[in-house]
Amino acid sequence: MRATTSPDATEELAQFARSCDPEQLATVLTTLASKPRIEIIRLLSDGEDHDLGEIAAHVGISKKNATRHLAHLEAIGVVASSRRYPRSLTRLVEPRVLDVCRAAAAFLHPTESKPGGPA
Repeated sequence: MRATTSPDATEELAQFARSCDPEQLATVLTTLASKPRIEIIRLLSDGEDHDLGEIAAHVGISKKNATRHLAHLEAIGVVASSRRYPRSLTRLVEPRVLDVCRAAAAFLHPTESKPGGPA
């Protein structure tokens, strides 16, 4: 069965297709496609600054690996880190990444549970 799309949704998709650079989108989605990075984003979504040790412990990885994952997230502008001797603190600076995560998570839920979805 083929899903139907409302005219508004069709226009929104067409606008997206015209404005989206596929290379940049692939870079962002590839960067986010990592369980440790999703866990880091979830931790930082509280709006607080977190130090490297806390992030590593929360995710269950070494500080070295946490640094690598944070560098990837910084490269796409999602987080920012600052040194406050002797600590390195990181915070979420692009809260729209949470919308991306929510949209991706929506694929995990069956469409039947949505109002107006297929029966």
